[in-house]
Amino acid sequence: MHTGQAIYAAIDANNGHRYFDNDLQPVQPKEGQRFCEVHVDVDYEGDLRASYEELVEYVGEDEQFTFGPNGETMARKVDLFAPEGDEGARSHRGDALILQS
Repeated sequence: MHTGQAIYAAIDANNGHRYFDNDLQPVQPKEGQRFCEVHVDVDYEGDLRASYEELVEYVGEDEQFTFGPNGETMARKVDLFAPEGDEGARSHRGDALILQS
């Protein structure tokens, strides 16, 4: 298990990249790979705490459309994941995702 500090340090060291192997080395997700969503929260003592949440499978990329500052439609790529035992795909909900071997 990783500490919240180690996860945030890995994200910072990799310019915001959020997909890692178990050694916190960056990985590029591939279809069919399984990841564990990790959330980092502040505990009652003020320390960063990592909690390992849901297992998800990477299913690919999609485009998401939003409105820009001047009302124009903007498209951006999002990575989609399917929670274990669920047919639907969604974007990830964790601060980081750790590849499962």
